[in-house]
Amino acid sequence: MVELNSTCLNLSSCPALKHLKLVDCDLSMVKQISSKSLKHLNLSICLFDENCRTCICTPSLVSLCLDEPCGMTPMLDSMPSLLEAFVETVDDDPSVGGDICDRRMSDLDCSCRLCDNSDIIDSGRRSVLLEGLSQAKSLVLISTPNKIIIESDLRWCPIFGKLKTLLLNDCWCELEDFNALACILEHSPVLEKLTFGLFSRGPKFEVEMKGSFNLMERSDKISERLSIVEVKCQDVDERVLEVLKFLATFNLLYPSVDMDLKGNVPYLQNIFSIVLLIGLIDLVN
Repeated sequence: MVELNSTCLNLSSCPALKHLKLVDCDLSMVKQISSKSLKHLNLSICLFDENCRTCICTPSLVSLCLDEPCGMTPMLDSMPSLLEAFVETVDDDPSVGGDICDRRMSDLDCSCRLCDNSDIIDSGRRSVLLEGLSQAKSLVLISTPNKIIIESDLRWCPIFGKLKTLLLNDCWCELEDFNALACILEHSPVLEKLTFGLFSRGPKFEVEMKGSFNLMERSDKISERLSIVEVKCQDVDERVLEVLKFLATFNLLYPSVDMDLKGNVPYLQNIFSIVLLIGLIDLVN
């Protein structure tokens, strides 16, 4: 692991720098990463401070990869030129700090600055990730079961006014309420393609379903441009069925299912279960 000891990774003295990739680096001493020239930034499996959030100030950024940051998830400043971003968060160990909500572990007053129960009022900016990502045209958002950052950001959910393609994992489809998924769909007015990778890391999935909307009964809560919805999973179990049922509330239909059965009959049985239970899918040869 490479350790950076400076508290500010100021790259303004490198105006020709367009690409920066840091993998498995210790950035726990870095409070700010700033560059006006940087176009492409990749931070993969990097360690950040466990008690103070690092700020990323890269206004000219076109693409961002923030892959499994350890410690406190860095805060993203405005990126008006952003075209695409991949963000995958991880659950932190409560014993060492990071993005932890005290209320989830005990009845003590919370000091996380993220939840509604926090006893510390932060008068500054509230959004950690979503506001900085709001100008992107393509997003991949992989959350974790903890979801504290996403839940916090959605309280002040921005409008994703340019977002055309969005990929989400199953943690956006919690069976209790689907609030996170409903919120981001309602705040993406020009979304054209939505993809779900459910309950599997991929990239290869056994079942792929491609859906479209009933134009006569389209919900006014989602983008009128949304024409493609893909659901990818290894098996169509009860969890996937719940996601499909929720999508059906937006009048989403599935005219096709692509399956790599590999001689496994339960896959076919599961698809027929969908047909019998919710009548959403027609199998095509």
